[in-house]
Amino acid sequence: MLAVLTTALWVVRRTGDRMIQRWRYQIESTPATPRRRRELAGVMRGLPGRYTDRVPTGTLRQITGSAAAGQWEQALDQLITVLDRLAPGITPRERDELRALSTALEMPTARVDVLVPSPPR
Repeated sequence: MLAVLTTALWVVRRTGDRMIQRWRYQIESTPATPRRRRELAGVMRGLPGRYTDRVPTGTLRQITGSAAAGQWEQALDQLITVLDRLAPGITPRERDELRALSTALEMPTARVDVLVPSPPR
């Protein structure tokens, strides 16, 4: 019994190490300076809330969870995807902000550039 437990703990430790290393690799493109990281974290925390009127609640929860977990690239990618597929449009200011975030995270901006603008009011 003790041998099985020891082996199981060994497997969990080994897998956990790989998962941590993989996670760190995924967010490696975040800005190098602590100040820039804090600024970006603040923007990413508030970003999903700006789209509550255009993004389904479940998807918004996923995006918020990804942003809170530090998976900023994934959160931004999810937001751009849902805005492209479901949203009626975005403002030029929102497009500029999404483009700046994509650039800061070293993500391509082509998907942001093709988002449909909001109809004029």
